[in-house]
Amino acid sequence: MQLRIELRPTTGASQGHALGPAETVVALAALVHRFSGHDLSVQGRWSGDVLFPAPLLIDADLMACSLAESRTRAGLGPLEDRAPDVTVTITTGTGSGSEAVVDLAEHLAVDGLGGAVTEALAHFADEIARLPHVPLSEIGTVAPVEEKRLLALSGDQWDDAVSLPSVHQLVERQALLRPDAGAVSDGVRELSRAELQSAAVRAAQRLRAAGVTPGSLVGLMTERSLDAIVALLAVAMAGAAAVPLDPSYPAARLHIMLDDPRIAAVVHSEELAVSAPAGAAVLSLAELTDQGGPGSAPSDVEPGHAEDPEDALFALVFTSGSTGVPKGVEITHRGVARLVTDEQCTGFTADDVVLQYAPLTFDACFLEIWGALARGARLELAPPGPLGLGELGEVIEERGITVLWLTSGLFHQIAEYEPDCLRGVRRLFVGGDVVSPHHVDRVTRMWPHLELVNGYGPTENTTFTCFHRIDGDGSDGDSGQGPRSSIPIGRPVARTRVHVLDRYGQLVPAGVPGELWVSGEGLARGYALRPDLTAERFVTAQEGPLRGVRMYRTGDLVRFLDDGAMEFLGRTDLQVKVNGFRIELPEIESALLACQGVRQACVIVEQDAVGGKRLAAYVVAQDPDGKLGLALRTALRAQLPHYMVPTRYTVLEELPLTHNGKVDRSRLATPTTDKD
Repeated sequence: MQLRIELRPTTGASQGHALGPAETVVALAALVHRFSGHDLSVQGRWSGDVLFPAPLLIDADLMACSLAESRTRAGLGPLEDRAPDVTVTITTGTGSGSEAVVDLAEHLAVDGLGGAVTEALAHFADEIARLPHVPLSEIGTVAPVEEKRLLALSGDQWDDAVSLPSVHQLVERQALLRPDAGAVSDGVRELSRAELQSAAVRAAQRLRAAGVTPGSLVGLMTERSLDAIVALLAVAMAGAAAVPLDPSYPAARLHIMLDDPRIAAVVHSEELAVSAPAGAAVLSLAELTDQGGPGSAPSDVEPGHAEDPEDALFALVFTSGSTGVPKGVEITHRGVARLVTDEQCTGFTADDVVLQYAPLTFDACFLEIWGALARGARLELAPPGPLGLGELGEVIEERGITVLWLTSGLFHQIAEYEPDCLRGVRRLFVGGDVVSPHHVDRVTRMWPHLELVNGYGPTENTTFTCFHRIDGDGSDGDSGQGPRSSIPIGRPVARTRVHVLDRYGQLVPAGVPGELWVSGEGLARGYALRPDLTAERFVTAQEGPLRGVRMYRTGDLVRFLDDGAMEFLGRTDLQVKVNGFRIELPEIESALLACQGVRQACVIVEQDAVGGKRLAAYVVAQDPDGKLGLALRTALRAQLPHYMVPTRYTVLEELPLTHNGKVDRSRLATPTTDKD
């Protein structure tokens, strides 16, 4: 990839310091470093003459010093015997100006990078000249006009003085508006809005009597069911927060999830598979939701919160942790309310029938359950457990579902094998991973009435951060543009802002890849009992246009498209999505390394023959054994949820390494020896 940049003869001169050829090379290379995220080997030439005795290394150390220091700290000694990543050739023009030709290695070629470098160079050079002793990493690459545009793209403003109701207040409003309307059904039983409200009030009173107080936690170990919905609403009414627990999880993992001094009670639908924390009450779900107990009016319970009702804890949702221990994300009432009250995003109406299919441990269930109950729609519960494609299709058709959420992987399968079941669906949310344009096109052309929404977001920002509508003709419903090679993740949800920053926390121009940082009212409080990890991922900007803004670092690589929508490009770490589940590969690798006989371990994601994803483990054994794969699978099942247990196990003599000594995961893509 080659960029041609016209250099002004006065570059930097407005600040009293025109940049020379060597400084221009450093400035250009520093920009490419910022925009690409790679350490660079740079060669500089001026009218044919080599500017440096050896390639210049642009890395974090050089970026941490000023341009004036760069010549002495750049490490001009011999580098690896390979072609430079970046070659900058400056030639003087016929006039007073000059031209820089920047040749980028193939791995640095990024769409939109050329225009970004061209527009940013003059501003960057002027800033360098104005701030000669400031580290390069602290100098912005975005001019004021572009900065204003980026802030406009980041999301709409909202009035902080206008507070959001708590989640149970939103549900109660619907009970008062339409008390006799159906609220929730499991296909056999149904509760009206008034009946749901009354049942939840009774259950909330029982929780209070059992010792649940505002600000405490209630473990809820159950599959989805009508009584589980009552219990979730009751926990909120009691001023507590729910901790959804999957009964199928290994006891070791459930122990970790319940290891919190705030747990006041554990509610279970089956025999409790793990001991409750000391001092916590244990109640069966049937006991909690028994409708034969003493009746009461909704006003008889006085739900309270230990703090600001908006910021009150609503749920503790666990995700995979890179350190080998799951992380509990503290979701607030504000975060859920800001999602379900956004009409542009959710679009639920009182005539809708919403399917509840996501596991209760998955934050997508917030959209299904509370989106329906807070907006007046009827919630239809799928039978417990995972369903086959045919079974799911039958539920969608027989229950008259008009709105549902599917993981990307499940959506792709529905699009291929069961598309007829979507004929009555009005709005389909898809998310949890990258969505295939081919399958989007297939479904929207088959059912042009269907509005498909690509929903994106980490749990730390409450289910959805951005959403993107696609019309029935397969075109972009927001911009009117034609089909794309990828499906954007769109624009931010209400009361949410999105920011694309480089590795140094500086805004990058539109079109340039960077890490997505999110802010607004969807942000979680942080990670339960993990102040260190919270401080690492939830950061308040100390300077610049975002000064004072609390943000979450997603680790996702994104960029703004020309129409203002956002495109997902990948990850900065080893977090992956498999069947909609968020997985930190190092957590699985840590579990493998703890197994007897394993010296080294690496886990990757592979695609199967039909495009689905699966986990594959590669290990170096102390004493290779043909039965090691079976032993490892058994050991992991005792430690990890089913979706984190690899399906393939390959024993190698050694793991392939890159020239930097790191495991080369790209060379593990095709297993050669399967030791099941």
